[in-house]
Amino acid sequence: MDLEKALQAHNEGKIDLTKDYSNWVMMYHEGFASKQEASRRSRFYRSVAGQRYLKNILKF
Repeated sequence: MDLEKALQAHNEGKIDLTKDYSNWVMMYHEGFASKQEASRRSRFYRSVAGQRYLKNILKF
């Protein structure tokens, strides 16, 4: 996936889940060997523990 194109799509309102928000900025990304690993990690980041992890590493 091209991260720049994905970010642009979010900022242009082309993604239903984020179309009501704008000015997205990429602050963190990871690479994965498989789509399954990426999906698993994405679910983790939406959990309470995942949110805590991101806040900790991004110093929020």
